[in-house]
Amino acid sequence: MNSDQIEGAVKDLSGRVQQAAGALGDDAKTKVQGAAREAAGKVQQTYGDAVDAVREFTERKPFGALALGVGIGVLIGTVLLARRNDD
Repeated sequence: MNSDQIEGAVKDLSGRVQQAAGALGDDAKTKVQGAAREAAGKVQQTYGDAVDAVREFTERKPFGALALGVGIGVLIGTVLLARRNDD
């Protein structure tokens, strides 16, 4: 687990707790803030999962990762040059 996954899980849990506190106190603002914190935590966890997946892929297949990076670079360069020529 990386730090983004851990921080995301903590935010997710604290958001759920905040929502429950808002429900107990009948405070709509606290419930909405809790839902937002929970959503932010889930997004951060997903980002951490993606970072781990990329790290594992590059460790298992370094040449494939290099080829993918070169391909993305060529694609971005082609798009930028096409836009430049359109101006």
